[in-house]
Amino acid sequence: MTIQAIATRAVNQLRRDATYASDEVFIALTVRQNRIASRWHLVWVSDREAYFPEDETVRLNSRVHHIEDVATCESCEGFTIDTCQVNVRNRTGRLTQQIWCDYCQGENTFYCTGCDERWHDHECHSHEGESYCLECYDNLERDEVPSYHSAKRWEPESYSVPLYSFELELESEERGELIDQLNHSAYPKVSWEQDGSLDRSKGLEILIQLRGSLDKLATDTCNLVTNIKKRGFALSSWSNKKCGAHLNSNRSDEWNLKAIMRLLYCVRAAKEPLVCISGRESTQWASWDSRGYTLRKQANGDLGKYTMLRIGGDRMEWRMFRGTLNEKRIALYCETVKQFETLALSDTSPFKLKQAAIDLGNKLANTL
Repeated sequence: MTIQAIATRAVNQLRRDATYASDEVFIALTVRQNRIASRWHLVWVSDREAYFPEDETVRLNSRVHHIEDVATCESCEGFTIDTCQVNVRNRTGRLTQQIWCDYCQGENTFYCTGCDERWHDHECHSHEGESYCLECYDNLERDEVPSYHSAKRWEPESYSVPLYSFELELESEERGELIDQLNHSAYPKVSWEQDGSLDRSKGLEILIQLRGSLDKLATDTCNLVTNIKKRGFALSSWSNKKCGAHLNSNRSDEWNLKAIMRLLYCVRAAKEPLVCISGRESTQWASWDSRGYTLRKQANGDLGKYTMLRIGGDRMEWRMFRGTLNEKRIALYCETVKQFETLALSDTSPFKLKQAAIDLGNKLANTL
């Protein structure tokens, strides 16, 4: 252990000791702490609540961060804590994903309506007022089923309030008749599209969008499923082991970084009962593997799209659930998200949060 490492340990211990000391002892310990920190070039990192060697830190906007908590923007090469992934083609045409800072992505990128990913402006192709990457633009179809991510999506009146949507993947031997039924039923804010993971001729993803509560989402989704099951259509939603049921929750005002990290912590802690509720443990479409990623990095969306709980810029997507045409299981999915969001936003102590999440997961799983 180096002398600087010893000094770092000592100054952090002094700070902890000073927390519970009398005023006189507090002053003495603080003076000693500052003297050691100054001599050995140690700086205070408030996010981690500890001192670190100066060469392990970065100063951004007058705030000191640990080097492991920041990223390097591959566009401007500057340090940043606010990042996003951008698809970029190099001069040879090879496609890569780069980490960009918020400023660079705001100036030179766009969201593709087809794949819902961020791309460099050079890749932008327009169609009927929407922006697409080249691949999605080439795959635009004009048949009875909109192509992947081409279904109608309604804009919320406000992003500051909770809103929920359900994406139900299924396959039907009589897809044309099913679509006729959906058209004639005129469900409010319901659309449909193809999905790349499903059979080309039978697959369908039904989108039940922008409900104001999870109870309302559960009711509307269950009613829709009940109605289409009555008509037949030779439906299935899990026999192929591919169909998923994704539940989207918008990042309304209460979902700051701390709240999202608490939610992810609860989900990680309750993995076993949540896998039971989900009916699967996907390694391809909704991976649970978060090794090497801190809660902060996962909350920033660094795990990418195919994770059990995807954190996006404007929404959180619960991808862990398998597809189902069972109304009881659909209601359970919605109730699970509702209860875990409530727990994450509660004032439950961090020391009790893990056990509370496990107990909640077991309670919900026992209703199956």
